[in-house]
Amino acid sequence: MGAGPTEPYLIEALFSHIRTSGLPKFTELVGYRGRLNNLVVKAGQYSQALLIFLKFITDEVKGYGFKVNLHDELKPGLTKWFILTAWNDAIQKAGGYTWIDDSWYRPHESIPGTNLWQLRCGAYGIGIAKSNRIFKTYENWHKKLRAKYTAHESAKDKNCKNQEINDYAKDIR
Repeated sequence: MGAGPTEPYLIEALFSHIRTSGLPKFTELVGYRGRLNNLVVKAGQYSQALLIFLKFITDEVKGYGFKVNLHDELKPGLTKWFILTAWNDAIQKAGGYTWIDDSWYRPHESIPGTNLWQLRCGAYGIGIAKSNRIFKTYENWHKKLRAKYTAHESAKDKNCKNQEINDYAKDIR
């Protein structure tokens, strides 16, 4: 259970007390340039790199000339899941893990209560249209995007940084 609004102050007080204990193991862990501070910096850099990689993919998708609905709107176009699933798949596959395979693409389905159709990749609606003729194009774009960014240097770099952070955290534990 947390300590409410005072929690950050209590944590800082504990760290301050531990840092001044004079014990080298505590100083190494929570000191000014301690291992926990380094982990926080590395995690922040990794998060920033993930967002930059996501922006690469988003910018490319916006260049397709179709509306991209980033706010779960039931309007024709590509959804945020088109971008997010391609992004995650690229990162996972660059690290040697399987996430999406071609069997994930579902037959086009009507969206109840609308005159719209939806293309799904797994549980994620990646495209919406007024007719299902465009879905083969959407599916092909999605497959090409996944493959292109799996081979992208940024995806490989994300996996290396993720492994470094995991190793560092394991070492701290």
